[in-house]
Amino acid sequence: MKRKQNLGIAGLAAAAFVLTVSAAAGRTMAYFTTNVTAVGKGQIHLAPGTAEIREEEVVEWRKHITVTNTGERDCFVRLRVFAGEQERLTFLPGAKWKKGTSADEYGSAFYYYQEILPAGSTTEEFQVQISHEGLTDDLDVIVVQECTPADLYEPGMDPEQAEWTAKTETVRTISGNDGEADGA
Repeated sequence: MKRKQNLGIAGLAAAAFVLTVSAAAGRTMAYFTTNVTAVGKGQIHLAPGTAEIREEEVVEWRKHITVTNTGERDCFVRLRVFAGEQERLTFLPGAKWKKGTSADEYGSAFYYYQEILPAGSTTEEFQVQISHEGLTDDLDVIVVQECTPADLYEPGMDPEQAEWTAKTETVRTISGNDGEADGA
């Protein structure tokens, strides 16, 4: 009998505890929904800079490639060209392009533009001669280009030594009622 009485008291204590916690949580939520507000606005730019292939045309089995910096910051540029039949490609880079020292498993290496590419500027042309003798099917020649911000590096730095795998993070905090952004 005493055991049933202890279970009853424990049940009442548990119910009282649950009601107390629920009441406190309700007041806490009421505080945050009533007294905490966000004020202001600000513009956030998440992409610090971009470059894209602006011109890529094939004339008489020769592919002509240029890359344009479409971002707001100066950048280093590199590109890689490959095809299913890599031996059909002959690279004819301009004087400002230099072949990188490492190649991927298919023998394709990046070519690095040897000058910093200012915002809005375009690289010197890079050409690829395509051997079409005995070609019985279509041949896709793929161009991949990448860029990284140049203002993070010392002047005169070899573009191949830049950090090409880094992720860019831009953090801006919005403060005050005037919507001004702080940080970069």
